[in-house]
Amino acid sequence: MSAAKIAISLPEGLLSRIEEARQASGKSRSEFIATAVQVFFQGQDSRTESETYAEGYRRMPETGEEIKAADGLATAILATEPWA
Repeated sequence: MSAAKIAISLPEGLLSRIEEARQASGKSRSEFIATAVQVFFQGQDSRTESETYAEGYRRMPETGEEIKAADGLATAILATEPWA
């Protein structure tokens, strides 16, 4: 994996929290920061996917017939469960 070095400035309090969490994780500073950024982008991607899904649903919501069919299927499936 190729990597690029960067220099950033952080508030002292944030750096302290990063160092504390990083040490507890056993990761290097670079590895810890890279993981944090990846998690941030995964969250962004997930929100984008959810927003796209919601927008599609608003444009084309389920019909009453589809809702009844889904309810019937869920009821039938749950009826086979021993705890139901």
